[in-house]
Amino acid sequence: MPRRVINGEPTPTTASSVATSTLRRMYRRWAGHLGYIVSVPYVSHSTRTAVATRGGIVVAAISVLYVAQYMIESIADALFGASAVARALPPSRLATNPLVVCILAPIVETMVFQWAPIRAGKKWLRMPYLIAASCSALIFGVAHGLEGRLLAKAIFGGVVFAATFVIEARKDGRPIATTIVVHSLYNSSLFFLRNA
Repeated sequence: MPRRVINGEPTPTTASSVATSTLRRMYRRWAGHLGYIVSVPYVSHSTRTAVATRGGIVVAAISVLYVAQYMIESIADALFGASAVARALPPSRLATNPLVVCILAPIVETMVFQWAPIRAGKKWLRMPYLIAASCSALIFGVAHGLEGRLLAKAIFGGVVFAATFVIEARKDGRPIATTIVVHSLYNSSLFFLRNA
């Protein structure tokens, strides 16, 4: 039986290859749309799809984190003034150790706050990715502090890390490694900016 060709690709014959080819087409379509949203108009298609690669996801996640953290801090400062908690609390000994902040914390936090809740929610509780990622972000935020602006910043950080994890998991990539890299680069940049 001859195979049909759709959009330059031969049609699959087994159920698993049907699912794989469907996911590839969906991913290509999504990557193109993401490229249109994130990039400037009249950029080549290869540049737009590069946004959806692992490196593009890392850069986009860190950029979103910086912009959102700045916006949350600016809005909170405008509404409530400077944070009394941030001025009153001295940094802990762990928070001043670059090995802990830049390497160990991202690994442990990715396993505890992204991998465990998202995998448990998806595998055992049969939650959609959106709900599992929302639970992950909420747990991440609450674990990082309960003061208003700190909670908002931590929850948003949890949203970005959970989104990175889910994007990589859905495309059968490396969700744990990519999330650790995003978290590690973000923590490293903050650590060295604060201690420069």
